[in-house]
Order: sequence, then structure tokens, then C-alpha cells
Amino acid sequence: MLKSTNYLTVTSFLRACGGDAPFLQEIVDKVADQFVVVAREDLEDQELVGVDYANTYHSSEDVCALHDYVDANMTMNEAFERVAREEVEDPERAPTVTDFVLGEGPESEVARQIWNSAWDVAQKRGFSPLWARRSELAEEDFKALAAVLLVRPAHAQYDDPRFPQLPWWVDAGDEVHAAASALLVDLQKVDDLGAFAAAATTAVKGEDEHALLEALSAQTRSLSI
Repeated sequence: MLKSTNYLTVTSFLRACGGDAPFLQEIVDKVADQFVVVAREDLEDQELVGVDYANTYHSSEDVCALHDYVDANMTMNEAFERVAREEVEDPERAPTVTDFVLGEGPESEVARQIWNSAWDVAQKRGFSPLWARRSELAEEDFKALAAVLLVRPAHAQYDDPRFPQLPWWVDAGDEVHAAASALLVDLQKVDDLGAFAAAATTAVKGEDEHALLEALSAQTRSLSI
């Protein structure tokens, strides 16, 4: 359980983290949780699927795909500061979290350890609600479904494998994206993700645009009943 004491300054907070490994891990987890929360505030569900797709299937140890959609360092900084505001009585008193992340010294090392570890935790868990249900499907089906549901970052090159285009045979791309967006908003209401994914992936494999739209639309209609 987290310590109940509020620390007077960010300095004392980071010193406490550095001297208590279990407390440090709890703070890492809290920052990771807030990182996902802030990312979900900044991006649409389909964009978050794009982040997770790229991180999962075209991962880079050095670069998180969140950077392709937003200034991800600002996202993490906000997450870290939110946790600091819960733990520190005067979080705006210099030096701040940002000062320590960019600074030198033992407290700065702790701050960067929290930053980097929390980022790793959040990236492995996934940013989109869809990724929390990944274990419900065969990996091939889940990957195919995610590729249909994601929205690519605006600057992505046409042939960037991290962010697949809709299949070439899809003419009604806007309709597919609109139906996918509606589905993801109410994803928690989808009881049988496997059945839906099977219909969607069958349509993709059969290059059947009508069947793909119907799979998305039928699932969305069922959630509004």
C-alpha cells in the first residue's frame, strides 16, 4: 500500500522513492496508469489501436509509436506530474518533476528511472482498451482485426508497415473508420469479441467490403439495443 504521508517537496518525494524499492515500484505503476489515462485523453480510440499495433508488431526498443501521434514526452510529463500532485504538498515548488527529469544528481536518476520504467510498463500493457482483450483471440485474428480498426498518424508514409492501410479493395474507407470508431467507444459492451473478430477477419480474407461493413455495423447496432 502506498505511504500515506505527503511529502513537502518533489526532492523529498524522490529521495523516499530512491530509498524504498517497493514504494518506488508502486510509484512506477501509478505513473504508468496515469500515462495511459493521459494518452486516452489526447487520442481517439482508433489512434490508440494504431499505437499499440505498431508497438506490438513492429516494436523498437528505443521508440514508442505514441510519438507518431503526439508529443509523447509531454504526455508522460503530465502523467508524472499528476502523481507528484497526489504525493507532494507543494509540487510546483522548484525543483519540479520536469527539473529533475532533465537534471543531474541522485534524485534526477530516480526521476528518470520512474519515467523510463513507467513508460515500459504502459507500453507493454497497451494504451487502447482493445489491447486489454488481446488474450481473447488467436493472435492472427487479433492482429487482422486491429489492422482494420486503427487510424494511421497523419504523417505516416503510404508503405509504412507499422501502420497498415485499409485493404486495397475497400472503397468506403470513411464508412469503415466511422463504424470502427463507434464500435471502439462501446468496446466494453462487446461480450463475444471472438465472434465479431471472426466475421470481420473472414470478410478481410475474402476481400468482401460489404461483409466487413456489415460485421462492424451489426456489432455496433447490437450495442445500442
